[in-house]
Amino acid sequence: MGNKWLIPLILCVIFVSGAFAERSTGFTAGPCEVDSNNLLYSDCHEITLSAGDDRFQWRYINVSADITGINGAAAARGTYERDSLGVFWRRNIGDQRLQPFVGLGVGGSRIDYTAFGPADDFDFIVKADGMNYSWFWSVEGGLTYRLTDDVNIKVSGSYLQHPDQLFKANVGRPGDGGFNGEPRTYSFAIGLEIKH
Repeated sequence: MGNKWLIPLILCVIFVSGAFAERSTGFTAGPCEVDSNNLLYSDCHEITLSAGDDRFQWRYINVSADITGINGAAAARGTYERDSLGVFWRRNIGDQRLQPFVGLGVGGSRIDYTAFGPADDFDFIVKADGMNYSWFWSVEGGLTYRLTDDVNIKVSGSYLQHPDQLFKANVGRPGDGGFNGEPRTYSFAIGLEIKH
């Protein structure tokens, strides 16, 4: 995967901005499920880093998964990785130690994928390999539990979707150069929020 220096840079921006704003930073991690129509996935994990306040947050989200099949090539194997940066709005419901919340987010992503394997019905190797840039929207809900005045435990579930886009491959409709997919992610995460 190229441009690995972008990830540390994004993390520095998020955490430095959170520290100077005297607001909060957070970390969550957990399992997820990716669905993009023509690719099959397994072993999906999501890590999120955030900085902001009780209403608005910048978030960096990394999703990684194994590709365990392509439509028309069930034996194909490969990897999928998504790096996303977005702004999220959160609405806390009530003001108690155990506090529910809902949220919305928008941003941009880099989607990196590669997979290859024998075709199901023909004698050739199917290859899907490329990198897409795309915007996304997201909804979430969850609970925070206040451990101390400065530390919360956060548990959340979220849905994130990108618009329909082309995945580059040597299969698909003639002239398309691949097949369409609508990458969406369902995730469950647990982590901490720390106020500065």
